[in-house]
Amino acid sequence: MKHVFTIIIAVLLFLPSSCSTKEDYVSRGNTYAHEGQYDKAIEEYNTAISINPNHADAYSNRGIAYGMKGQHDKAIEDFNTAISIDPNLAQAYFNRGVIYGIKGQYDKEIEDYNKAITIDPNYAKAYINRGVVYHDNGQYDKAIEDYNKAIAIDPNLTEAYLNRGSTYNKKGKYDKAIEDFNKAITLNPNDHEIYYNRGVTYADKGQYDKAIEDYNKAIMINPNIALPYYNRGNIYTTKGQYDMAIEDYNRAILINPNFADAYHNRGTANNRRGQYDKGIEDYSKAITMNPNNAEAYYDRGLAYAYKEQYDKAIKNFSKAIAINPNYVVAYNNRALIYSKKGQYDKAIADYDRAININPNDALAYFNRGRAYDHKGQYDKAIKDYTKAIELNHPNLAGAYNNRGLDYALIGKIKEAEEDIKKAYELNPDSAAIISSMAELFSLKNDTNKACEWLRKGIEKYNNKTWNYIKTSKTFDNIRGSSCYNEIMSGR
Repeated sequence: MKHVFTIIIAVLLFLPSSCSTKEDYVSRGNTYAHEGQYDKAIEEYNTAISINPNHADAYSNRGIAYGMKGQHDKAIEDFNTAISIDPNLAQAYFNRGVIYGIKGQYDKEIEDYNKAITIDPNYAKAYINRGVVYHDNGQYDKAIEDYNKAIAIDPNLTEAYLNRGSTYNKKGKYDKAIEDFNKAITLNPNDHEIYYNRGVTYADKGQYDKAIEDYNKAIMINPNIALPYYNRGNIYTTKGQYDMAIEDYNRAILINPNFADAYHNRGTANNRRGQYDKGIEDYSKAITMNPNNAEAYYDRGLAYAYKEQYDKAIKNFSKAIAINPNYVVAYNNRALIYSKKGQYDKAIADYDRAININPNDALAYFNRGRAYDHKGQYDKAIKDYTKAIELNHPNLAGAYNNRGLDYALIGKIKEAEEDIKKAYELNPDSAAIISSMAELFSLKNDTNKACEWLRKGIEKYNNKTWNYIKTSKTFDNIRGSSCYNEIMSGR
């Protein structure tokens, strides 16, 4: 989720002067600037400066006009000149700080806001903008302190509440954030950014319906901003309403055709509704816009995996890992594909990397155990399933079941029985675990019990389970029995 911050460029101000002629030009320049006619404004300021080359306000306001035109170096030159003429012109420091911020020179930006505040300790907007810089640097407490000062100076300054609310959100203080957004809405009920940011906070709290209401309101006020559509789309994706999510991503992309994240998330919505080709197309578009987006490669890899295009999946997971060498889930999924291809050593190497990065990754231990099973290295598999159980793997029943089968295969029947029974307690409806119970009794040479358990799963077994029952050596002890033949007849 993204937050919007309001950077305030100072209102065009000039000091009264005894010479009315040059002030007429400055006044006309201010009017043009307020109307967005910056070239005409600059012409007027030029004339004022030609009449009085020491007119600090004319330089300062011309700097603002250049800044609004994106001519940042010229803007800084004018602010420098204004400051050299009048070192106490707080507005010039403030606006030069804004330009430094646009240029990414944040230390200089802070210095200028500091100077503006030193000259004018009641310069509320300087506190706000300095707060924004602190926020962007992750110095949230300092940011809040500055917003507090701005509010103390001017309790009706909407931007201070908006930005303080966004900073509270970053600190996870959602209720305080919402209080600030509510106050900002009271002051300015037609500001779409406030509703948008409150929507972000509701979404972060998991109150998705309230978030949607706020995004709706933001869109109603200004339907030409991409972010509310994008974030509403994210919520629809979370709620499983993929068609509505895609509609919103479409709108966001229509407004901003270079919105890489919107393509990416539309790809995810397409993936989740099984339209993998469309998903791949969207991920590819996102990658074109941002070739260093590891998540886009990873998600495209998933789409290829769902399509069983395993080599392409591996290529994409590998690219994601090259961009982000600590991408644990990419190692895990590349390993799964290697296992599907029968390349168990490569799979194990990937699980090793995932575990090295995150020693508490239960999934990696579980799946590495399965890879060791395929290699017949049952002792190693048992160790991995034990670790997965210790870490409370999401499929705990599966971990007990697999460890139990491995114990059985190395002749530890007592341990096997304990584990498989535990697995059955955890998930009595699992066809695989019911089949394991039958295997256990087959290994114990208890034909009747083995057949009894096989019958329990008849309605649950899929083709893969039936093929396993037909071919696994663990059923050799009962394979010639009449009850086994009866169960398997027609299978």
